[in-house]
Amino acid sequence: MEDNRRQRRIPLNAEAKVTKLIGGEKIEATVVDISCYGACLKTRHPLLKTNDRIKVSITVTMNGQNQVMQSEDALATVRWIKNSTKDFSVGVMFNIKINDRGFPVFNQCLEHLKAGK
Repeated sequence: MEDNRRQRRIPLNAEAKVTKLIGGEKIEATVVDISCYGACLKTRHPLLKTNDRIKVSITVTMNGQNQVMQSEDALATVRWIKNSTKDFSVGVMFNIKINDRGFPVFNQCLEHLKAGK
């Protein structure tokens, strides 16, 4: 499959909190990779469907500092879902590009992750 992404994704293993906008279900997930435009999440919960509108926030532990950062909620849309026997991979596209102006803490988490690569 051709990769049409605008920006390279950063591999990651971080907690994510996902909330469906309609219904309000909260879903525990793990971020597999992320960019300022979107992310791939893994979850064990079959609650998400393509085109669902969600809120996503991530939790990042700052290396060498006992500091945990919880980002702001970013609105996103589920673009695709693939399921396996153990979990679901979910591709999401952020509604607004993650940047320092709109999402300062989320952007700081991304910058920290880029610096570590």
